[in-house]
Amino acid sequence: MKLRWLVLLAASSVLANAQVCGKECLRGLLDGYLFRMSRHDASKLNLTPTAKFTENGEAKPIGEGFWKTAGPSTYKLYVLDPQGGAAAVHAVVKEAGQPVSFLLRIKIAGRTISEVETIVARKGQAPFFAPEKLPVPPVALLQLLPLADRMMRKDLTAVTDAFYSGKYADEVNRFANGEQLGADFLKGAAMTKRRVPVVDVEHGLVLSIGTVSRAGAGPALLGEIFKVKSGKIEEVQGVMVNAPR
Repeated sequence: MKLRWLVLLAASSVLANAQVCGKECLRGLLDGYLFRMSRHDASKLNLTPTAKFTENGEAKPIGEGFWKTAGPSTYKLYVLDPQGGAAAVHAVVKEAGQPVSFLLRIKIAGRTISEVETIVARKGQAPFFAPEKLPVPPVALLQLLPLADRMMRKDLTAVTDAFYSGKYADEVNRFANGEQLGADFLKGAAMTKRRVPVVDVEHGLVLSIGTVSRAGAGPALLGEIFKVKSGKIEEVQGVMVNAPR
């Protein structure tokens, strides 16, 4: 009887592990999405029946919008979060030969995509735009952190909260759509509807998404990936697009 119980326990453990989507699985889902999008064919995406899709904050049927015109991707910066069942990639995608700054976030159920959020920024649709300056992700953002430099999820989130409240160092390198921002970018700005949907503890990467409003400018959707090491922000790479009015 005891042996049978142990066999059943082992089998259930194997089944549970088979359902977990680890980092390679998450990366595969993101790459598969980008590939299918470049072929303008969403029919083979691994989606739940009730999967939700938004582009620049607007709900759409998946396969519409940027899916109609997107080409191949070049630059790719991944944030992979098996614990949270989520992942994201900041990419530069060609559209009619021109670079587009693109952010893709997915939520999964098991190994199936249940939610897709995208931010698409073209030239003329954002106050900052230089995706041609993004040939490859910075090495520092790709490096695994030593165990001594890693932080808990809640602490990583707290660091980004402090950043948006103005408690950040002037020397932080911050980029939007490939263009470097000044340290005073957030002065007088209001950040609303902000959330942190993806956290990669091993790499110290945190994705924050929200709406930023600055004096003299309309609201903009802003998705930013933070590199945090030992409690300090080393770099921020993001995608920004003027919000629909």
